[in-house]
Amino acid sequence: MYLEEALREPSPTRGVRVLGLILAQPAAVVAEAQTLLAEPAVAGDLTGIALVNWVETLLVYKLPRLSREEIRKMLDIFNVALKQTRFYQEVFAEGLEEGHKEGRQEGQRQERLRIARSLLDVISDNRLLVKKIGLSEAEVRGLREEKN
Repeated sequence: MYLEEALREPSPTRGVRVLGLILAQPAAVVAEAQTLLAEPAVAGDLTGIALVNWVETLLVYKLPRLSREEIRKMLDIFNVALKQTRFYQEVFAEGLEEGHKEGRQEGQRQERLRIARSLLDVISDNRLLVKKIGLSEAEVRGLREEKN
């Protein structure tokens, strides 16, 4: 099937319509691209950042005299609500969870170091501190060296 035929289908997919930008006349290509970007997302179809990247790239080749920045302004891409896409929200949530996890781990490590510092005078056996507090022998030795 050729692209022209796929575009004549009763309901071509968004992906086919994005590729249809290749065949669009330069005078109409920006309006068609804006329409594609403004449509609500459909499950299983090209959406979000991927859609914006495809449209922007096709227009860069279709309108070679314009810079990427000029094309973004024409498409009003700066105002596309990328933060509302599922992709962005999932990546943000994963990053937030990873940050919380790392923060908790660092907080626990700092607490173990604080406890170990307070016990250095009471417990002289480094192995006992390692076992009871959960630090490495190198960390306990380092704390003792810091103290002296």
